[in-house]
Amino acid sequence: MISQLRSKCNDLEERLRLQDANEKLVSAIKNLLSSKQIQRLVDPETRVNWSDSDIAKAISLDSVSTKGFQYMRETLKYPLPSRSTIQRWLASIVVKPGILHSVLNLLQTTFEVSSHMDRTATLAIDEMAIDERLCYDAGEDRICGGSDQMLGKYLQIELTNSQKLSPVR
Repeated sequence: MISQLRSKCNDLEERLRLQDANEKLVSAIKNLLSSKQIQRLVDPETRVNWSDSDIAKAISLDSVSTKGFQYMRETLKYPLPSRSTIQRWLASIVVKPGILHSVLNLLQTTFEVSSHMDRTATLAIDEMAIDERLCYDAGEDRICGGSDQMLGKYLQIELTNSQKLSPVR
C-alpha cells in the first residue's frame, strides 16, 4: 500500500515537473508565436481556427517563397495554416470595383500589432486597362465587364440577335 502511494506520488511529481516545463516553454515563446500557433504546438491534432492575423502572416511568407512556406510547415513543423485554409480564406474576400474593405480590414489587423516603423507604408494607385468584353459571372449571377453604356448596347444587340452569353471560365 505504501509503495503504491509512493509510486503514485512520484508519478504526480513527474507530471507536475512536465507541466512546469510546458508553462515555461509557453511563456518563453509567447512573444514569438500567436496563441493559435502555441495551441497547435501543444496539441498538433487540435483543429485550430486561425486568426486573420495568422493567415495574413502565412500569406506574406508564402508570397515571399512558396517553397520556404512549405519547408517551414511540412519539414520544420512550424505551426502555420494549411494551403487550403489560406485558399478558403482568400476566396471569402469580395473583389469588386471600388474600395476593398476586406483588404483594409486585413491591413488594420496587421498594423495594429506592428511597431511605428513597420506602420510606415506607401499607397500607390495606378491606371489600368479595362477589358471591354462582357462575360457572365455565375457565382454572382451577373454580367460584368465593359462600361455601363456598352452593357446597355450589348443587351440591345443580344435581344435582337437572340445570342447567349457564355459563362466565365
